[in-house]
Amino acid sequence: MGDDIQIRIGGYGDEYAGNPVPISGTLTFLGEYEHFETVAVIRFPENNWLIITPLLHQVTSTRIFEPLGINLEELEIIVLKSRVHFRRGYFENGFAKTIILVDAPGMGPADLTNLEYRNIPTNLYPLKK
Repeated sequence: MGDDIQIRIGGYGDEYAGNPVPISGTLTFLGEYEHFETVAVIRFPENNWLIITPLLHQVTSTRIFEPLGINLEELEIIVLKSRVHFRRGYFENGFAKTIILVDAPGMGPADLTNLEYRNIPTNLYPLKK
């Protein structure tokens, strides 16, 4: 741990992921976390952190940070790649003061009005009111 690294990450999940991007930072954690054999945590300047898991992992609470060596109290902004699962552990409990949704390309947009629906019941909320 503590080694400076330069790697290319991302771009492997599906056609919407784009190309891998080069990153450099300090490796602060490399090991087992929950059901993953290997999870990596990379720290960047100005207290920026990146948690890398081998498969998709929905973050549903703030409990992920401490076991990975990240002090939650020192974070100003948390960015999660999640459609809706984060809400219970960040918004509904009052932890997040503000949430900014970014509707990135991919399956299942955050804004359901972007989908073209056909043959739906006339009273299906929120599509019809």
